Amino acid sequence: MLFSCKSPEFEYGDWREYIKQDQANPPWLEELISKPSELYKPYASSPHMDKWKIPSSQQTKEKHTHMSLRFPVNRIGSSSSSLNYTPPYTDEPKILSEPTEDEIKKTPIETLYNLQTTLASDVQIKQFGYNIFTSNSEGVPEGAPIDLDYAIGVGDEIRIMATGALEHEQTYIISRNGTIFIPKVGTILLKGVKVQDLEQIIISEINKQYRDTKLDVSLEKIQSIRVLVTGQIHKPGQLAVSGNATLLDTLFAAGGVKGTGSLRTIKIIRASGNVDIIDLYKIQLGQEGADPTIFNGDKIVVPPIGKTAALISPGSSAIYELKEDNTVKDLIHLAGDLNQFTDQQHALLDTVTKEGRNIERIEINEKFLNRKIIDGDVIRFNVKLSSSQNIVQIKGSILRPGTYPFTQGMRVSDLIDLGNGFRKDAALDRLLIIRQLDNDFRFDKSDNDKTGVIRQELIWINLAELLTKKPGVDIELKRLDQITIYSLNDTQTAPSVTISGAVRSPGTYRLYAGMNIADLLWLAGGPVEDTYLGQSNIVRRISSQEGFATSIILIPIQLNYILQGKGQAQTILMNGDQIVVKRMHSLRVTAKIEGHVRFPGTYIVPEGAKISDLLVLAGGLLPEGDIRGAKFTRERVKELQYEKLTRMFRNSQEHFADVRNSVALTGHPNEAVANHLSMRGLKRKDENAKRYHALGRIVLDFLRKDFPNSTHNLVLENEDKLVIPKKSNAVHVLGRTYNPNSFIWEPGADVADFLKKSGGLREDADASEMYIIAASGEVRSANQTGKSALMDLKLGPGDSILIPSEPLGRSARLAALDYIHVARAVAELGLIAASIPEVDNTRVNADISSEDPPNRYHPNSLNGAFDK
Repeated sequence: MLFSCKSPEFEYGDWREYIKQDQANPPWLEELISKPSELYKPYASSPHMDKWKIPSSQQTKEKHTHMSLRFPVNRIGSSSSSLNYTPPYTDEPKILSEPTEDEIKKTPIETLYNLQTTLASDVQIKQFGYNIFTSNSEGVPEGAPIDLDYAIGVGDEIRIMATGALEHEQTYIISRNGTIFIPKVGTILLKGVKVQDLEQIIISEINKQYRDTKLDVSLEKIQSIRVLVTGQIHKPGQLAVSGNATLLDTLFAAGGVKGTGSLRTIKIIRASGNVDIIDLYKIQLGQEGADPTIFNGDKIVVPPIGKTAALISPGSSAIYELKEDNTVKDLIHLAGDLNQFTDQQHALLDTVTKEGRNIERIEINEKFLNRKIIDGDVIRFNVKLSSSQNIVQIKGSILRPGTYPFTQGMRVSDLIDLGNGFRKDAALDRLLIIRQLDNDFRFDKSDNDKTGVIRQELIWINLAELLTKKPGVDIELKRLDQITIYSLNDTQTAPSVTISGAVRSPGTYRLYAGMNIADLLWLAGGPVEDTYLGQSNIVRRISSQEGFATSIILIPIQLNYILQGKGQAQTILMNGDQIVVKRMHSLRVTAKIEGHVRFPGTYIVPEGAKISDLLVLAGGLLPEGDIRGAKFTRERVKELQYEKLTRMFRNSQEHFADVRNSVALTGHPNEAVANHLSMRGLKRKDENAKRYHALGRIVLDFLRKDFPNSTHNLVLENEDKLVIPKKSNAVHVLGRTYNPNSFIWEPGADVADFLKKSGGLREDADASEMYIIAASGEVRSANQTGKSALMDLKLGPGDSILIPSEPLGRSARLAALDYIHVARAVAELGLIAASIPEVDNTRVNADISSEDPPNRYHPNSLNGAFDK
């Protein structure tokens, strides 16, 4: 949908003269660019704003230090304490929550254990050893120490520094035949020599020529080697790794072992044919020499995982891969043995039997410890329970909450003393004791049945009376008593005040004793640049005279006096007060200009600036820019267009549904089907129209000689956008012709000329509904001008011709029944923009001599689009 400021003639603004001049800027824009802009006007800032300007980095640091000491506050709802106050002028960091267990991806084996075994269903156990591959390591880190057993190979770099009889320093690369050549010494064979023997071999060769020479040899760079990794690995295949890489380095480079792969029987097939079986558990348990070096040509095979079992204990819980002869004792040893918090008398065993899984309670003895593990076993050791009943507990707003030993004759004050007294936020009105009853207290589960049992009671004590040692308040405690001392936050809603409007950090803040208006203004970071420094208001809550409802009163305050510490700056705030700081109307507009202009971007201009001002600020058009095809869009118009389109299609769909139902009731099923299909097509066109036409575009005539003073030179609004396209030299012919395509524009060519180039109209073309879309967005149709006048219309570069198809032949009676004509009329809206491709000079088809039939599926062809 286009909003158009209509021109008297289709050849608006004399575009032919504009093209003949071959210049980007129209004359009026050239004239404006040559003059100084009226947008640059001096202005005076507010006298109160200087002390609120954003300080430099050093000043900011100093101010934050001062404010963090003076105002130790937090926003209400913050989880941090007052010591972690975030001062004004900074953004509060966002705290990301930790991922839950459900969000952590489980391996197939972990899923089976956690879902299919009862003893593991509540602990979410994971496979042991595989988390080593979750780090970001990709192999041997830069500068890693080199193994002394590493054998020198082709391409390695060695740095030799000799002093004494021979003064020499140079870096050598091992040649293809495995040698280096040292001037005045000769050739030395080093291929296959171990790093630990390297210096001795070189010095022995030098000593043949020079005596008393001191030598320093270092291996600077190691050539990479090729290793094949296969099996249960995330990235199997041929890998290039460092020449001193170990097995673990290579597995890192291959993405790590899958959860279905073995960690205990990894095979290294050496180039010599020897096979090493490696147990990665030994590496993770810190056994020396468990991570062997990999050599060029080695093959690493990770087989499927073997037998597994799970152990759950207070110390650790995991799924372990086991070897064939492993026993319960071996499994416990892998988990790090049982600690003193574990019940070592009995264990629970979830194992596989012929009937399925079975759980049994096992006495821990030598027979059980020597039992061989069965694949899928789950052994659970529970926490050793405390048998002590001689305790009392205190929690809440106390300095040292916890469990303490009970002594005969102990009173409430004694337990408070053991907890080192109250915190300052303790509520002094009451203290709670939960006491275990010796006798049952019966209650009714249903009517008068007295079948319910309670063995706890609540005892409330006035804490203030306890502190004043009022007789009878400090009662004796009993074993298992639990004391709770509440804080003020537990017994009341935290008092708060709110500041909104033109301040840097609006929001809700905690109310402190003696807090005044100036304090709150400082906490909120002070006013912003467009703050109105005159009258603002305090919104205060009061009770109505009747006492059945609450109301508000407005208390006026003068912000400029408060900033100076005068007037009402010291007014004490009350709980629930809200300060509304007024913001001045912004006399500026933000607009964007894109495309082929000298300085594209987003500009901030004074209120009242126009489109011509935006073009001047952008420096005018580049030589390839086309002012005739400029697209101006406005957000407010876009919202209005979308609303209108939505309403129109909703009404059309309701109408179609009513007609379809009416036709079905009259006994014309074929007509009902046609209506239903038409309605489905209407919905598709609805989506297209909203997508392509709710653009907020306003058609403007930029080629008018009086454009700066015309109604087309609109006053800019926020988020306005002007796009200057590249000049086009093509005319697009779309729809029901024999060769719909884009053709080179020629001066003076009319609609009939371009239809002739496209092969003419097809038999099903509807010439009476043909229309033209100019590059500017204006439309001329045969219905508007007549077919003959439209055929004689002179086209400009970038214009488009659209030819729809004729409607299906229908009788007057049937056409009235199924309303296909209505569907077709609405469908045209979805084709105006959807069917116009972005065509530049590289896609224009200037060859019209081809006799080949048009390709229905060519991207430049829209054959059949008007039939849908």
